[in-house]
Amino acid sequence: MFMNQISSLKVLDFKHSNSGDIKFIYLPEAKIHLENLTELKCGSNICSEFFYQMTQLCHNMQSLTIVFESQISNWLTDLISSQNNLKIVILKHYNNYNDKITTSLIKHSLTLTKLALYKCNITLSFIAMFKNLQELHIDLYFDYSAFDQLQYVYFSQLKILRINYIFSTGTGIDMLLHSVCKFLEINGKNLTELYILNMYYYSLLMNLTLAKLCPNLRILYSNIREKKSLKQILNYCQYLEIIELCYKDWQSGKTLFKILANYSQKYFHTLILDCYFRMQINYLLQDLEEFSKNWQNHNVSYRSFSLIIFTSNHCIIESKINIEDIKIAIDKYIKLGIIKKFEIKLEKNFGLT
Repeated sequence: MFMNQISSLKVLDFKHSNSGDIKFIYLPEAKIHLENLTELKCGSNICSEFFYQMTQLCHNMQSLTIVFESQISNWLTDLISSQNNLKIVILKHYNNYNDKITTSLIKHSLTLTKLALYKCNITLSFIAMFKNLQELHIDLYFDYSAFDQLQYVYFSQLKILRINYIFSTGTGIDMLLHSVCKFLEINGKNLTELYILNMYYYSLLMNLTLAKLCPNLRILYSNIREKKSLKQILNYCQYLEIIELCYKDWQSGKTLFKILANYSQKYFHTLILDCYFRMQINYLLQDLEEFSKNWQNHNVSYRSFSLIIFTSNHCIIESKINIEDIKIAIDKYIKLGIIKKFEIKLEKNFGLT
């Protein structure tokens, strides 16, 4: 019945492991409907018959997302190898130290444009073969030397870089910072988007490196907490349009807003603030009052900007402020033409999955 209702299936999200759920791939019309499949999201432990049949039917997938479970079914690597024009690969929770999956990706070394490794505890050296990557997303686990394998690799097409640090302590962080800085020396000039997440042991040197080596950034998320760093970044990154900061990193939000008012360049149009701690919302509303005055004085052309706040239900409850009350308070700045658009979001998504 399902197959009769569609003319050509483009996206399939299939994470079940029950062999009874895969009967549809044996239907006579499956070949017709699945041969044009362009995107597959699946779990690694789906029964082997599923991956075998998909290997026979689908050869034109462009995007493949695999969530790894305790088992990796047979024929999964064959399915990867059998694709003709694979462009996007997203691996989640891949903790096996064998090279079956990475070996199957070798065929796609020139076609792959996006690679994302979410919570994958594997060696990174294989990434170097994807010379035409435009997007690279990596979760770095407890091995601080892991990024050393990429520090001298040049990706001529790389535009978007996301590095998520998943560490429990700051031990060895200097080694990691050094390798990331080396990577940016080679690849930073081409980057238009840079996300550095959960970097609690951030250094002034790293921020200054960002400013000097990534001059063409349009979007930046980073743990910037020093006045000097933020000023340097706003001065050097002349094309910066969107900047995302963690509000708790600034003891005085007034200082943050004053720097933004005085140093942001003409392309800047969106400020995103992470406010996940008690009372931050309250302080933010207070700080905006002074910011509005600085912004009007600094901007002769009277540019408006968008403000996006990421927070949580818990934070809203703790701050004892209703979301609608926040919007009413912000509406004052919208009417003044300072804030063009305001959003408050309770979920975090970098648009990478």
